[in-house]
Amino acid sequence: MTAKIAQQGSVVDAPFLIELVKLWRAQDTNEAWEGKSDLDLLEPYILNRERRRALPIIGDPDPNTLWRLSCSSMRSACQ
Repeated sequence: MTAKIAQQGSVVDAPFLIELVKLWRAQDTNEAWEGKSDLDLLEPYILNRERRRALPIIGDPDPNTLWRLSCSSMRSACQ
């Protein structure tokens, strides 16, 4: 899946995704993502059929996912 996205090239070049990754990196005070590429940061949000089926139908999302969704909505509001 990641190789297919890397071949497309234009997925990470989308202005929305570029700004979203900038927001995530700005909030990374511990520099945990310093060595990761933009595609590595976006990869958990790219779901194929198998990964979508593995998600629980009912369940509470982890705090990290909620934080990233909050950043995403904040970025959308800034546009």
